[in-house]
Amino acid sequence: MKILYVEDGDSLSHCETRTERSECELEVATGARDAIARIEGCRQDPFDLAVTGVSVPNDECVEVIRYVREHDLTLRVIVNTRDGDDARVLAACSAGADGYIIEHSGLVDGNFNSDWSPVNGAPAEEERAPVPAQWPNEQLLEAMIRSLPIRIVVLDRNGQISYESKKAAQTDCSYGPHSGSRLADSISGGTNYLTTCKKAAAAGDEFAARALEGIQSVLCGSIPRFGLEYMYDQSVQQGWCVMQVDRMPPDHGGVVISHTDISKLKEAETSLRSAMAELEQLKNQLQQENVYLQQEIKLEHFPGNIIGDSAGLRDVLRKVEQVSPTDATVLILGETGTGKELIARAIHSASRRKDRPLVKVDCATLPPALIESELFGHEKGAFTGAQARKIGRFELANGATLLLDEIGELPLDLQAKLLRVLQEGEFERLGSSTTIKLNVRVIVATNRDLKQDVYDGRFRADLWYRLNIFPITMPPLRSRRDDLRLLVKHFVAKFSQKAGKRFAAISPAAVKAIEEYHWPGNIRELASVIERAVIVSPGPVLTLADNLTAIPEHHITSERRRTLEEIERESILSRLEETGWKIDGAGGAAESLGINPSTLRSRMIKLGIRSPQRRSARNRLQSTS
Repeated sequence: MKILYVEDGDSLSHCETRTERSECELEVATGARDAIARIEGCRQDPFDLAVTGVSVPNDECVEVIRYVREHDLTLRVIVNTRDGDDARVLAACSAGADGYIIEHSGLVDGNFNSDWSPVNGAPAEEERAPVPAQWPNEQLLEAMIRSLPIRIVVLDRNGQISYESKKAAQTDCSYGPHSGSRLADSISGGTNYLTTCKKAAAAGDEFAARALEGIQSVLCGSIPRFGLEYMYDQSVQQGWCVMQVDRMPPDHGGVVISHTDISKLKEAETSLRSAMAELEQLKNQLQQENVYLQQEIKLEHFPGNIIGDSAGLRDVLRKVEQVSPTDATVLILGETGTGKELIARAIHSASRRKDRPLVKVDCATLPPALIESELFGHEKGAFTGAQARKIGRFELANGATLLLDEIGELPLDLQAKLLRVLQEGEFERLGSSTTIKLNVRVIVATNRDLKQDVYDGRFRADLWYRLNIFPITMPPLRSRRDDLRLLVKHFVAKFSQKAGKRFAAISPAAVKAIEEYHWPGNIRELASVIERAVIVSPGPVLTLADNLTAIPEHHITSERRRTLEEIERESILSRLEETGWKIDGAGGAAESLGINPSTLRSRMIKLGIRSPQRRSARNRLQSTS
């Protein structure tokens, strides 16, 4: 028999003395590393037995045992221990030791198995022969198994249960993959595990079928080990277990089945996946925000401070101060160029969301087919050309503020989806059924008369009521005559610095023209007029390049609210009346306007234009109801 004895340096002479008087082939190793090196170097002529000395530390004993077990070696490992050192015994047996020897004052207790006997003949009288260890008694073994977070079942070569840990027998949670069918209740000592699995598999339990196949493969020796994860679901608890099937030594011929509850690991895995998904979403959101902010940097905005001290502007600023700390939806009304976006930025800058960007969407500049994707995003393959997932502006503005400019241009079908976002705080991306929760403060702006649009059927009444929580009306520039000098001074300073010029004064004629002009384009038009004047004036006195003609007040009142859409509506109505409401064909309104008949019909629907016949039929229907 070839024996490896593992000891420290102080005990080597004693080991060598015993070697000379033994008929066994004995090698001595100093510590765990030397022992592992010797075991590895003797793969062709392996050791039959390894014995660790009393003075070898516990962690080195465990290191040797684990190496042997992890490499599936047939080498048996015995641990020498002093009387009463139960911790050493437990550590060694848990790691997979084949036995232990208790040493009393230099002597050893134990009885040789005939298969393990390393010597022939009687030992000398003055010393007792070292013998391989006893297995732990039944109580100690059971205590060790109960201390492990697993359930153990031992099968013989026929699949009969020869051992079952008490923890497995007493627990309410089944220890088999067929736990959901409750067939595991019939498994106990003496039961044939394979027969029970076959019954469960025949009843449609796919996990039991896979377990049966794996156990049979280990029993017949085709594979050394089999593992399976399964879910248990009982009245008291629900979770995950992993089933491990290991081959027993050849003289036994059976298998050991262990079941370890991995529910906490699965929960941790699920939490990790959720955290990773959230991290990925935040990363994508940050990337989108970065792109958006880079675009915003390129835009020119009004100055950071709002210029003016008129009564109308002071009223607006008072409302801004009132509504900014809240999350209320704000509706900003006003003509084109009055500074609605500047007021929206002022509200955002004074809100609790000021550390996040103000995300802006101009509903008037987006094609109707792309507005939904731009607002709510889309999944890959949602429509032709959607080659990747896109995060919409609502999702981008989560936790921030979203400005919907020109809200009156939003199509009716999307107005319903916007209403849901405002009321419920949730939406779905285009092409997705997953609902996304949001926390967005919405500010909307328009130059249209939304009340009239509701009356004409171009804007949803319920959305109007939802948006009209806190309206702010921007006064036109012609109502802010007191602010004209301040605004002109600001724009002259801004554009002269940009052009590299200096002006000492503004000509009296220019001042008079500016004060008398009605400014239909408001502040935006004033900025353009001053910039052109800076470009063409050589200095040092600023003169205007435009011929500003004053318009009588009654013309201002009648014309100031005419929008491009109203002009288009009047033009279409005029052509329809000229053609007797004939749309297509020769001499029809579409031919007269130079557009496709289907385009004309869609514009009529959007503008709320109905033929006289439809209006009269509708009136008759309402009168009868």
